[in-house]
Amino acid sequence: MTIAAKILQPTMDAATFLDWVRDSQERWELDRGIPVEMQSERAGHNRAKRRCANALERAVTDADAPCEVFADGMDVVMDGSVYIPDAMLRCGDPVDDDVTRLSDPMVIVEILSPSNSLIEMTTKIDGYFSLPSVAWVLLVNTTTRVVNSVARGEDGLILRRHEEEDTLRLDPPGIALAVADLLPLPPEPAQENAPEA
Repeated sequence: MTIAAKILQPTMDAATFLDWVRDSQERWELDRGIPVEMQSERAGHNRAKRRCANALERAVTDADAPCEVFADGMDVVMDGSVYIPDAMLRCGDPVDDDVTRLSDPMVIVEILSPSNSLIEMTTKIDGYFSLPSVAWVLLVNTTTRVVNSVARGEDGLILRRHEEEDTLRLDPPGIALAVADLLPLPPEPAQENAPEA
């Protein structure tokens, strides 16, 4: 479907979209009433998602926090939008095994890639923070090797930049993450051939 066709079609509500997309072989998100097909995922993006989910899992275990980490695949449903974050953390009683969507995550992780720049993520950030449960959105930039955190402040959202050597403290839910653990492993330096003896 072309971008023009998507823009011209009537907008969908979340319930209609979820019914429409249920049997689709492709992956779709609903962005402010407009269905958007997700691009095929690259290996680097998938590795980054796995590292983020693993880092969250370790932080939850270390803090003995009553939270659960979900990797990519669970829908987050808002008014007019349905997004699929790369990873998220939800606190409270565990959800049933059959649940496929959440409306109360506390921490959302999105990996930035060429197809979803920081500017494009602003609509997602607004959508995520429309949910009262969301305290943090983490934007992981694997190219610049920084993590931007977005949190609620007294007068609006607060954006902070975290370098690779930093520790990111998320309260709530009371966990600490090494920024380096959210990033892909750095490439190993090339080794020069040793001279033969």
